[in-house]
Amino acid sequence: MVSQLQQEVAEIKSNRRDVDDLVEVESIFIRYKLRNMEDFNKAILEIAALGGRNTYDFIFRATQKIISNKFSSNFSWLGRKGKRVFKDLSLSSLLINAAIKTKGCTIKDAEIAIQKWLRRCNKRAKNENKINSSISELLQRSTSLESLWNFPNCLAAIDGKHVITDKPPNSGSLYFNYKKSFSVILLAFVDAHCRFTAVDVGAYGRSSDGGVFANSTIGKKILSNALDIPEPKTLPGCNLRLPHVFVGDEAFPLHNNLMRPYPGRQCLNNEEVKIYNYRLSRARRVSENAFGILVKRFRIYQRHLQIDPDKLDKVILATCCLHNFLRNDTCHWTEEQHETIVRPEGIENIPGIGGASTTNAMGVRDSFKNYFNSPNGSVSWQTEMVRRGKRNVT
Repeated sequence: MVSQLQQEVAEIKSNRRDVDDLVEVESIFIRYKLRNMEDFNKAILEIAALGGRNTYDFIFRATQKIISNKFSSNFSWLGRKGKRVFKDLSLSSLLINAAIKTKGCTIKDAEIAIQKWLRRCNKRAKNENKINSSISELLQRSTSLESLWNFPNCLAAIDGKHVITDKPPNSGSLYFNYKKSFSVILLAFVDAHCRFTAVDVGAYGRSSDGGVFANSTIGKKILSNALDIPEPKTLPGCNLRLPHVFVGDEAFPLHNNLMRPYPGRQCLNNEEVKIYNYRLSRARRVSENAFGILVKRFRIYQRHLQIDPDKLDKVILATCCLHNFLRNDTCHWTEEQHETIVRPEGIENIPGIGGASTTNAMGVRDSFKNYFNSPNGSVSWQTEMVRRGKRNVT
């Protein structure tokens, strides 16, 4: 089996469709070398640690770590319709053994789950091909953030929330979050009119730190610079060219295309930093507003959702689509409405992600800070806002 695995890796390397397939396959096979059965068992243990709600969910998570949907769409279980045979691959044996170890299922159950996954690979691969064009088209329409919320080169505001649910049966601690409740995570990009331009639903509530954003489809594309983002543009009133960015709170990492506030310790006695944080918070507030409107319109979010996990993701997506449908009218969010939003019981904030930021990302943030404090980029009320509540010490 070990020699067969090595041959398959060599074949994938020579016939790979793209670099991602090579990287994903090597990450699980080459890392362990698979020179003996002990290493093969280590690979089984690593895959088994991914967990899942059921056998199919486990197979889905495991295969996403090993090979891409685009590569997998070249296979069928028995090699029908001109595709290659997946059943005889030792990768199949690896998945079946891991599924048996993780879910306690039978060989037949694991094979049925793999067949179901293979049938859906082609559709998922097509959806992945669309994600760049569709997301970029939607986000490019969000340039009204500049005119309405005074943040140039801003494509959308990003935010994530825990959608609280009752503990699903036989789920262990998968859904148990840092606030000691059970949830799934909704990650959303929001435009200037509080419409969701892209959402990622279904991450387990236990996900924390880099797992929430970095493991989402959109997050991976942003952090790897694979998202089709418009070219850097000159800021209004000056010759400074800066990249287009998303804005988020301190829960998200700082990146060339993702701006977050300065930490609190840098705000002490530094009015320029406070002004930047105010301008960024003013722009990203649309995401908080969108979640507030979502909760007010769909009262299911004001309590714990008692829905089967397999249907919960669809319910959340449906409410997001209906929210956008209802937002497509002439009655948009106004700044005065912000204070009327009630903190819902069914939605909670995600924990901070943090992580090391690159020098380039810090430079982009500093450039925005300098621009917001310059005559060309400032707004008349920003100084008053950051000084509000500050005591005059003589």
